Amino acid sequence: MPATPESIHSFLNYCREYISGRERSDSQLFLDRFFQAFGYAGLKEASAKCEEVVPDGSRQGKTGFADLFWQGGNLASVLVEMKSKQIKNLHKYYGQTWEYARNLTPQPKYVILCNFEEFWIDDFDRLC
Repeated sequence: MPATPESIHSFLNYCREYISGRERSDSQLFLDRFFQAFGYAGLKEASAKCEEVVPDGSRQGKTGFADLFWQGGNLASVLVEMKSKQIKNLHKYYGQTWEYARNLTPQPKYVILCNFEEFWIDDFDRLC
């Protein structure tokens, strides 16, 4: 669904007022509002899953948990990994998103790494 300038501004204003940028306490609310900015009632209504189990998702081969995985219906699937606002070097966590993406079924086409201020978006079909 397309976002509008109004829906994006509403999302940004909400985040400024209510989101402090802590990964554990704010990620799901942030992502729910993100989906609303794109015209969905919320992430659950869009059939997105929070804390998706990722077998062998860690570099040590242990189970990981992706912050959000959305198969997207007719759209390509998306993996979102959130980090706290204090994390300024997202590059350090790129490997984690790669491990999650390659161990999910189906593998996501797009991966978003976000610290509440920056969105790093990769097309994993292009990178593989």
